[in-house]
Amino acid sequence: MARVRQRAGADSVDVMFLESARIYKVPKAHPRVQAILDKLTDAMSQHRAVMVTLASHASDVIQDVTPR
Repeated sequence: MARVRQRAGADSVDVMFLESARIYKVPKAHPRVQAILDKLTDAMSQHRAVMVTLASHASDVIQDVTPR
């Protein structure tokens, strides 16, 4: 993981990974947004891999994060 970016006034949080040039999003309206962000920032600080579940194969919306 490369970065988590929260922008003021945005309806989602941007998530960037080293493995992809895409910018993924966690909607702030997601019922588990804080838990997902906690898992992402924890994995980033500890240099651990995570498995990310997207809304669909072509989606940029993160639905869940699981430690690997």
